[in-house]
Amino acid sequence: MAVAAPVWAQDITAPGLIGPPACQGISEIDTFDLAEVRNITGTTARFAPKNVVNLYGLLRSYAGDGGPTSFPIRYTVHNAKTGASQGPYNLGTVNTSNPNFGASSENASYPTKTPHYFTVYTTANGFGASRPLTRRCFMTGGTYTPTNADINDGSTGCFSIPGLSRQDISNCLCGRKSSGGWWKTDGTEQERTDRNDATSTHLGCAN
Repeated sequence: MAVAAPVWAQDITAPGLIGPPACQGISEIDTFDLAEVRNITGTTARFAPKNVVNLYGLLRSYAGDGGPTSFPIRYTVHNAKTGASQGPYNLGTVNTSNPNFGASSENASYPTKTPHYFTVYTTANGFGASRPLTRRCFMTGGTYTPTNADINDGSTGCFSIPGLSRQDISNCLCGRKSSGGWWKTDGTEQERTDRNDATSTHLGCAN
């Protein structure tokens, strides 16, 4: 009687994660929606500030009576694995003469398969980095080599890689989305597309 040999998996190139699924031991913060993360790859990501009309008025209201009247805006980048940080970087100051917020997007390099987060804050009195205005999580992509893909549990090999974090497994699964497997269905092409999109969103796939 013949015994089927394991099916050895090909390397999986994963796109990275974005949003809460990429957070490791922290959570995103939406006190103000000031920035987002874009263009995540295996080694890069883009910090993209948003345009916010009258952020000055919003911050004055948030600070309460007697609060500051000038709000220098900064951001830092944190490696969630090592605790290392980059920055702070200057995003300008909002005040009565410059009430709106907006800044240029910035690209930077990061280690592969690593969770990070951006923290946007103001250095105005009573605030600081410990009182973030916005926090956004992301994880860079990378290449995974499963032990095998013949485990028939829908993972297509991603759970067979030893030592993975929950984020790594999700990231690996995101890299399998174009090869079939974890979204197989007997339905129509549209149903397959809808299920792919829903699964990608649930996993936090960056691209």
